[in-house]
Parts: sequence; structure tokens; C-alpha cells
Amino acid sequence: MKSLRILLIAGLLSGLGVGVLAMQRGGYGFGEEEDEPPLPVDMHEKAEWAFARFHFPSGGDFQGRFRGFRIWAADYPKADRQFVRGLRRLTRLNARAMEEVVDADSDTLFDWPWIYMEHGGVWNLNEAQAARLRAYLLKGGFLLSDDTHGDYEWDGLMRGMHMIFPDRAVEELKDKDEILHVA
Repeated sequence: MKSLRILLIAGLLSGLGVGVLAMQRGGYGFGEEEDEPPLPVDMHEKAEWAFARFHFPSGGDFQGRFRGFRIWAADYPKADRQFVRGLRRLTRLNARAMEEVVDADSDTLFDWPWIYMEHGGVWNLNEAQAARLRAYLLKGGFLLSDDTHGDYEWDGLMRGMHMIFPDRAVEELKDKDEILHVA
């Protein structure tokens, strides 16, 4: 009976050790996918499209960081690279392998026709940043905002949009809108 207990404890400890090793190697989805080779990286790669992420100051409870978390950089860079990998696999678009971070204070904003923004509900733009983003959008730039949760964050996103376009109202697309039915 005593040897059975010892074997059981040894088995449990072995299982615990294997679990810890698996976590260290990224075995629970925290590391890069082992079956996919890394994308080739060339910072000067010529491409038709690039993933650009908007880096903005945040306000409210976040003040740029929340317990070490940069709100604008949620899931960065892994999500950006996975998006590009899928885009390359599923389309004929020549997408640049390396993502780019575009700062709200930089005129390099105008170098990127498409910009992704994570958690725009907590952005805290100043007048110069809002004017720069307005100029960018009026010149044909495209800003995709993602991950806005609840009324509080939606109101924050709308405050920022009102700073960018104080004389314009946001229009909600109806289900019948043509853009939602393009194949």
C-alpha cells in the first residue's frame, strides 16, 4: 500500500513537471506557432499593403499603461503578424511581412494609407494629434478602430472622433447599406 502511494505521488510530480515544461516552451498558445515558419523580414520590402498600428496616448484609468499593459498595443505584435500571414495566404495581395507602429505625434502617419487602432475608446488626443489625424483622413487615409467595449469606451471613441471632426456627426450604417452586401 505504501509503495502504491509513492508511485502515485511520483506520477503526479512527473505530470506537474511536464506541464511546467510545456508552459515554458509556449505549449499553451503563448509562443509562436511551431508548425509555421517565421515570415521573412525586410524593413524595406516593397509591398502593396502594410499593417500599421496607431500608437496613441490614453486617458482615464489607463494613462498609457494598466498594470504594465499598453492599451494601444493589445495583442501586439502577434495579432498583427497573424493577420498579415492570413492575408498573404488567402488573397493575392502583396502584404509587407513586418508591421509598423505609427505614433500619433508623427508625420509618418501620412506614409500609411491604412491604420489599425486597438481600444480607441480610451484614446486621449490633444488638439495637434486630432488635427493631424483629421488631415490624414481627409487626404484619403483609413482608420480601423477595434475592440471598444460598452458605453464608456464607445463614448470615449466618439469624444475623440468629435475632436477630429467637430462639425460632423457619426452615421450608423443600416443593415441594407450596400457596403455590407458586396461580395
